[in-house]
Amino acid sequence: MNREIKFRAFDKVNKYMMDIFDNDNDDWFLPSWKNTHEVMQYTGLKDSKEKEIYEGDIVEIETYSYEEPENSYKGVVHISVYGFSVLGEDDMGTKDYYNLLEIEGSYLTEIEVVGNIYENPELLEGESND
Repeated sequence: MNREIKFRAFDKVNKYMMDIFDNDNDDWFLPSWKNTHEVMQYTGLKDSKEKEIYEGDIVEIETYSYEEPENSYKGVVHISVYGFSVLGEDDMGTKDYYNLLEIEGSYLTEIEVVGNIYENPELLEGESND
């Protein structure tokens, strides 16, 4: 499987997100950025609205059973041994671990990027995503 390699970084000093590398751009981050920037990798996947999904994104996942919403989860995208995963918690407080490659394109699951942990940490208030 070939996937597009892209990165973005959150500038912790100036508080903004920026693209720092993609297949069409030779720009790359500097080692001196270690203390001032958080670098995140593109998963190669897009959400149900065609928005690119990166590490650090906060996503909402809805699972369906016979076309009816069954459960809704919110979590943060992480790199894991499975590739990219989301540790989510549903409305009842039950945690589940989703492998993004398994749910991408599934007719029983919908995923949407609602923000990221650097610009929208308030979206995780009351959530425990450790």
